[in-house]
Amino acid sequence: MTQYRPIAIIGYGCVFPPDSYNPQSYWENVLQGKEGISDVSETFWKKKLYYSEDRSAEDKTYCCKGGKILDYHFPAAVCEQFGIAPADAEKLNTSQQMVLDTILQAYGMMNRSLQDMPNGKVGMYLGNMLGDESFTDYNIASHTEHVRNCIRESQAYQQMSPDAQNALLAELDQYIAENFNRHIRIDEINAIHSALLGTVSKMIGASGAGTIVDGACSGSGLVIDEAIKSLHNHDSEVCIVSAVLGNMVVTGNIGFAKIGGLSKKNGSRPMDCMADGLIPGEGAGTLILKDLKQAMQDGDRIYGVIRGSGAASDGKGQSIYAPSSTGQLKAMQKSLKRSGLQAADIDYIETHATGTMVGDKIELNTIKMFFEGVSPDEKRVALGSVKSLIGHSFSAAGMANIVKVLEAMQHRIMPPVHHFTQLPDGISFAGTGIYINTEAAEWRTKDSHTPRRAMVNAFGFGGIDANVLLEEFVPAYHQALCSSLPDDHASDPDIAIVGIGSFDAKQEELKFPFLRFRIPPAILAQIDSGQQLGLIAADRAIQDYGADRFKEHPTGVYVGSMLGAEKAMMSDLRVRFPEYLEALEHCGSYLALSDAQKTEIGDAIASHFRGMFPKVEEDTLPGYMDNIIAGRIANFFDFDGANEVCDRDLLSFGAALYQAVNSLQQQENDLALAGCVHTNQIPEYIRLISDEMQRKGVTELPAFQSGGVFFVLKRTADVTADDKVYARIRSVKFTQDPDAKLVSGSDCYLGADLGFRLMHAITAQNAESQTYLSGLTGASLFGGSLEITFCGKDYTQEQPQQTEQTVPQNLKTAFFGSDSLDTLFEHPCMEDDAQNQFYRAAIVYYTDEELLKRMEFGKKVVKGE
Repeated sequence: MTQYRPIAIIGYGCVFPPDSYNPQSYWENVLQGKEGISDVSETFWKKKLYYSEDRSAEDKTYCCKGGKILDYHFPAAVCEQFGIAPADAEKLNTSQQMVLDTILQAYGMMNRSLQDMPNGKVGMYLGNMLGDESFTDYNIASHTEHVRNCIRESQAYQQMSPDAQNALLAELDQYIAENFNRHIRIDEINAIHSALLGTVSKMIGASGAGTIVDGACSGSGLVIDEAIKSLHNHDSEVCIVSAVLGNMVVTGNIGFAKIGGLSKKNGSRPMDCMADGLIPGEGAGTLILKDLKQAMQDGDRIYGVIRGSGAASDGKGQSIYAPSSTGQLKAMQKSLKRSGLQAADIDYIETHATGTMVGDKIELNTIKMFFEGVSPDEKRVALGSVKSLIGHSFSAAGMANIVKVLEAMQHRIMPPVHHFTQLPDGISFAGTGIYINTEAAEWRTKDSHTPRRAMVNAFGFGGIDANVLLEEFVPAYHQALCSSLPDDHASDPDIAIVGIGSFDAKQEELKFPFLRFRIPPAILAQIDSGQQLGLIAADRAIQDYGADRFKEHPTGVYVGSMLGAEKAMMSDLRVRFPEYLEALEHCGSYLALSDAQKTEIGDAIASHFRGMFPKVEEDTLPGYMDNIIAGRIANFFDFDGANEVCDRDLLSFGAALYQAVNSLQQQENDLALAGCVHTNQIPEYIRLISDEMQRKGVTELPAFQSGGVFFVLKRTADVTADDKVYARIRSVKFTQDPDAKLVSGSDCYLGADLGFRLMHAITAQNAESQTYLSGLTGASLFGGSLEITFCGKDYTQEQPQQTEQTVPQNLKTAFFGSDSLDTLFEHPCMEDDAQNQFYRAAIVYYTDEELLKRMEFGKKVVKGE
């Protein structure tokens, strides 16, 4: 690995249960043990519709508790202080508002305005899973027509008078509009998952590198690790790193209930013998990061230092959601190795511990393994967890841990674990020096020159684990540390593409090889097509390179995809259709019907939705979680590097490629699998994107396709004679190109589109030369663009400093068709006209001059010259 440069935390903010609206109130609640967990069954969902003590009850949950933020109101007055119109902030969904709130808190700690930040050099990264609840309401409201049709087809409806029929449907529409309106008050495009980053980053002017990172519950730690790479390669001078969980609707609750993951009676009891499951919670947090040496030179106030960070996959395992010490220990050791410290230097660990007995015991054993060789006489290490107070905020959980640790360092107090009684059976810390800290106590160090140090764990569903090593800022110590660092300069990457695999649903039918991947057909019905297609395309790329050649080589998996799996949206409709029945109970015309008539209509609606979508079972949740696309690949192929899904809307593949290239350039991995997947074709989802495209000036919408492309990457310097090099990646840059287009052809694969374009461009270029330098760009729905520069394997000319002056940006395609081969390349024609001719061809080009040259070359080829 390259030397890990320390990172300064120059601002932070948070919003967590019950009323921790900023870091100060959060710290007070932690010390006082203020309970943030309560019955949420009448807040986020209704107990009478979804609760049952019977764990096997269809589409029901047995847990009514949750970590809830009480009376949260977005601070509009703060927006005005930062030059953001409150009316614009009101158009954000709740998750976006919490993210923006915590960002502005962090800016307030810096005493900076939005305009003070370096133009084009502010990156924004966001950890998230499950999007925002506004999309689920949009989904319900958009499918009301299904309910109307069930009503219209019923005998009860047909027996009603025309006036009564109209009244019933009008009353239903009114109730839906009034009660499923979270998507109505916001700009509709903000309902999609991608907007969590896109809208907020545009609002605050963070136009640099960044992406949503979905690593499930590891999201906070993972997104910090990925953001730091952008700082280390100098693409960003400042990185805003946020994490949020704002979707607390019942669907996810039921999914976790079916795997037995929720607490039934004891509440959130992390690391405790009474642990019987997790309690879901909401919340958000933000850190603002900067290179430590630069922050000290700039006179920034520094609240903490990140000395190390690490991410690792569990690799092969019995189940996609079973935790393992393998990846957990690797992540912790990677973080420690990067810091240059020893295990004995760590004072405190804020654990991931969620309150699930199996998961907590595995983590506690991991921590014991981490400290093997450290005697209790040499070190005492405290363990903590805030989840006993606020529940498990999944993708924001690691951020809750980090803000807690930062506050503890500021106050020099070791924070307590509340509600702890004793360790689980089979776990003992005797003879280790490790203990659960149950009382607030002074955080002592061996001397005044030694910083307080803590590790924060964030372990994710799907076998992805992350760790962050934090250090108290001690000016003299860190001045000496920075002085010892060598000068650091940015260098352009040179990364070889040594394997390609794809699956295009336009060209072939999805027939999943369940024997090959050892997934039973019964389970397959619960697995989203994106996961299936992703495995196939990744497998093809891996086999193209040589599956046996990955052994002993750290490999990361980076998948670009617009979050929001089709199967998740279907599951949401299956689970929440009882809310349509409840809506009818508020319609006078429905209540006027006889019991038999009401039963007929209710049964018809239930039968319709149950017939469309399967019930929620044990495999449903991992089957629709977005991050599991990458998780299944890492699990099946036993990869031990990071695995994650990146969402930057239409630029999602570019974001995944960027992070993969960074991991290779900084020598975290020897190999990387960078790819992309899109399969969600639900009309209501596509409509939101299509409408936004048209608002952005797209006059002719493309055909939205499903597919996936994967590329095996390695450093060009490591290429051997056994490698087939398809092309070399010379740069991946986030830009602000006003000419970049949202749509580049008649087909669009949404988050996978750039991946397909790159594959086709490489194929076209390689047909002519291996010494070319070329590039392509794509545009985001929310502003900004991304540029990929690539070259042939034999390209040797020094890459120009300004690639935009030498690399044309708008790749075009000309089509040709003729009944005679001799006249095939006489003049271009429309694609549809070419398809009707016996002889057909296409030329990919950038400039008209290049097109004419290639047409002349084509004429010579067909004449045999």
